[in-house]
Amino acid sequence: MRETPALLSLVIALCLSAAVGGPARADDDRGGDVEAARAKRTMRARHASMESNAKEVRQLLRVSRRRGSRAQIACVDESLSRVDVALRNAREAERGAEAAWDKGDRATARTLTRRVEELAHASMLARGKARGCAPHVVVATEGTKVTVTVDGG
Repeated sequence: MRETPALLSLVIALCLSAAVGGPARADDDRGGDVEAARAKRTMRARHASMESNAKEVRQLLRVSRRRGSRAQIACVDESLSRVDVALRNAREAERGAEAAWDKGDRATARTLTRRVEELAHASMLARGKARGCAPHVVVATEGTKVTVTVDGG
């Protein structure tokens, strides 16, 4: 019968939390914050993706400068600028969001986390544009071996 007061208090807590504006979170009782941890992981992943985009567009600009037309170079260069600006702004938003999550300012943290997502999307679009306007060059990777056999029969 000792479980009854615990169960009753859980039901009361759930009812009160629903009446006050949201579901009770088990993670709040432990001091952890699942939403913040997930947001931080997502922001780190977006940051890594944006770094990869910047690296790829820099490589495309190198190729364009060697083999592309002026228009191709200008297009890829503009895309690189967009990728770099998005990355810089995302770093700032990520720092702000992490600080807001740590302070418990969920509204600001969510806004800045969404901003990181938007900037990651902008970076991806700029990378796509760079791919579209860069000269298309077939590059064999190291260790690639092609064998052609001609059957004379």
